[in-house]
Amino acid sequence: MLPLAEIKCLGTRTVAVLLLCFGLGTASAQDAETPIPEESTTVQASPIPTNSAELSSVEDGEEVPVVESESTVEPAKKLDTADTEQQASRIESRRKESTKTETPDKTEDALEIAESLTQPDQGFVQQDFGEYAFFQQQIERGEAEAAQASLEVTIDQIETLHHRYHEDLVEPLTLLGDAQVAQSMHDEAIESYARGRHIARVSHGLFSEQQLPVVYREADVFKAVGDLDAAAEREEYAYEVARRLFAGPDPNVIPALSRLATFYIDTYNPISARTLLIRAMSVHERNGTDTSPEAIPLLRSIAQTHKLVRFPPYYVTTSNDNRLEGPTPSLTTAELDGQYVVINSFPEGEKALQKVVEIQRQNFPARPTLELDAILELADWHLLFGRFQAAHTLYNHVFLRMAEHNQKPEEFFATPTMLYFPRPENPRAPAFRDRGDEIAEGLVSLSFTVTPNGQIRALKTLNSEPEKLMDFRVRRSMRVAKFRPRYVEGEPVNANEQTFTYRFPFYPLRAADPLDESIGPDTEEIDPSGEDSPDTTELVPNEGEISRAGELTAGTRTVAVQESNDILKSLPYRLEIAQ
Repeated sequence: MLPLAEIKCLGTRTVAVLLLCFGLGTASAQDAETPIPEESTTVQASPIPTNSAELSSVEDGEEVPVVESESTVEPAKKLDTADTEQQASRIESRRKESTKTETPDKTEDALEIAESLTQPDQGFVQQDFGEYAFFQQQIERGEAEAAQASLEVTIDQIETLHHRYHEDLVEPLTLLGDAQVAQSMHDEAIESYARGRHIARVSHGLFSEQQLPVVYREADVFKAVGDLDAAAEREEYAYEVARRLFAGPDPNVIPALSRLATFYIDTYNPISARTLLIRAMSVHERNGTDTSPEAIPLLRSIAQTHKLVRFPPYYVTTSNDNRLEGPTPSLTTAELDGQYVVINSFPEGEKALQKVVEIQRQNFPARPTLELDAILELADWHLLFGRFQAAHTLYNHVFLRMAEHNQKPEEFFATPTMLYFPRPENPRAPAFRDRGDEIAEGLVSLSFTVTPNGQIRALKTLNSEPEKLMDFRVRRSMRVAKFRPRYVEGEPVNANEQTFTYRFPFYPLRAADPLDESIGPDTEEIDPSGEDSPDTTELVPNEGEISRAGELTAGTRTVAVQESNDILKSLPYRLEIAQ
């Protein structure tokens, strides 16, 4: 885990930069006491109820002065050649006179550490922009257009004072790319990042650490626009740079390993991800930190890679389905080859999650909810792999411990929680000449009973729109779904009359004719009674014209449903569960 970044107050040094951007005195700036906006991140919510006030960071509520700017930015005039030296001297004089205050250092306590361990360390993405921090705050506040205008002026003046390849251009070019991304100007952002990376390499070397934040931003943009091959190339290049910089057991290489492993997990390449995660844990072991809280995200990710292989996030229709391979990595090592022969993934995942429980118990004895959260993960793992007796023992333990801490386990376990639902293929789109102009949303609603072992029984179709278009596929996925069962007084019981709604996009026919087999293979495969029908037909693969991403709602808990990043032209679908 990376240490907390120092929050730097903005003072006269920032004012000097703003004066430079607005024409060295043509605009006014004023410090205002407002907190720096927190960076937006996506975290997985803990399934154990916790007191959010207790988990708040020690930095919460601490105000840091920032500089307010006018909403309209006047372009600064270019410096005349004759005045270049004089202007440079004036700028340097102002910088020397400026002062910079820093917030006092504070020691991280256990609560901050626990809160920061919800995601693997991405590494090298956080960056202290110093005198340009004001522009970063502008982008975070939603003022990307104003930030872009100011940054373009700043870049122009640096080029006039120096040259087009001066190292001072790296930070404003990086922020310019950030502002362009915030405005969905992805092509322009890629150009800005590429130029910043090139200047960093020219100024500091081909394998310099200074280029890593820019390279990772490039990868994120390529991933956002769906160019996974380019994103993989950027991610792997960044890892190669970090590997050269931090050789042997240097713990500084762990963020790069974690970042690349996370990319492989997101693109459904669990074998390569597991290779890197094991390598990162090996570095922890050589440094004696394998039982530290920093190892928790790596251990959880190792278990996730095993789960992806055993429980793919989509319904596998043929033995040749290779969507879990993701982008082809350039890593070809004995470690990678060895992971392909791992058959039974249960013991390794169980071992990793058991270690998480032990780390939480040792490092956070005052926070029993963290340990219960880890035990709950381990119980879900046993349930998924059919070890029902061990799963019920662990669930009962969590139930009783929650009751001891007045956390209302009856409410927490009142509704079954979906642990696995393989996403069915969307219906095949009709020919272009036959489809309508707009995509419509269909749905399939089911009712069922969840057994004490988390399995589905008494599956019935309540409603489908369009009728019978996706019934068979949704029902087939539901039959292999897994749920955390309902518990009453510490004992698992049947949960009757549960309902589930699956929503999906489809192309309606242009004509008003009834739907036929040309749209999907499900028309004749559903039993009119609505009861279970056997799997007798192989699904027709999606042609890529309709793809999906969405979320799953179970009671009051929401779990993100990961979308295969090999199809990022996604359309939303929703999964809804109600008691």
